[in-house]
Amino acid sequence: MLAVLLTVSGSRLVGQMRHDRPVLFASNRAGNGDLYILDPNTGIARNLTRHEARDTGAAWSPDGQRIAFSSHRDGSPDIYTMNFAGGDVRRITHSDARDVYPAWSPDGRFIAYTSDHSGNWDIYIISSDGEGTPRQITDDPGPDESPAWSPDSQHIAFVSRRGGAWGIFIMSADGSSVQRLTDPAIRHIAPTWSPDSQSLIIASDLNYLDFELYRLDLTTGQLIQLTDNRNMDSSPVWTPSGTVLFESDRDGDPQIYRMAADGSDVQRLTFMAGPNRDPG
Repeated sequence: MLAVLLTVSGSRLVGQMRHDRPVLFASNRAGNGDLYILDPNTGIARNLTRHEARDTGAAWSPDGQRIAFSSHRDGSPDIYTMNFAGGDVRRITHSDARDVYPAWSPDGRFIAYTSDHSGNWDIYIISSDGEGTPRQITDDPGPDESPAWSPDSQHIAFVSRRGGAWGIFIMSADGSSVQRLTDPAIRHIAPTWSPDSQSLIIASDLNYLDFELYRLDLTTGQLIQLTDNRNMDSSPVWTPSGTVLFESDRDGDPQIYRMAADGSDVQRLTFMAGPNRDPG
């Protein structure tokens, strides 16, 4: 580990862990929702998109070569991909529905996303090249959203309000065998998988004061609290290297932070004018 203190392009990094992948995030610092990429080793952040439409929800492909995101640039939100430099933008979904929250399959062949194409929010899967017809894999009166593919390709975690408060559910990758994992009386959102597919980090207002981050052990069902600061911590992303990115307003405007998987070594990554949200 190498500790550094840098001030570059309006971003400062303190005590950074090195050798992690670049961090994607959304910001309206230019007065519009654009996507940025941050090198966590140098603190340099740059625009990936500069479009009058709002771009959100950036997610890395498994090989790190492409980025999926949602954008209003052709009317209603659709799913797009681009290369890691922000070029070669391809539209993946083509409908009048709202298509958001893209998530890559571990082999990079498919993208799961949330859409109201059926008149209700459900989870769909489409080929990552946009070929073929999207396949709807949830169909429940309660809204389903925020799919997250397990690294072992076996399951998709998602958020739903079916049968109670917003909660974390899990299903087989084909949409079968749906199970609720969290207490239906308490809100739980934003699942992200551990690299070994054995646990999730989620956001919850379990203490009824604010959203904090918790680790949910999928073997025992135990919830372990990771953050505790009386501010909203959400949008966790468990990176392949084992660190966890998340969004927090603990210092004012929402900014992007990183921590170890046990909740220790919390580091602020963005210092530019915000809000800066939705790390990827």
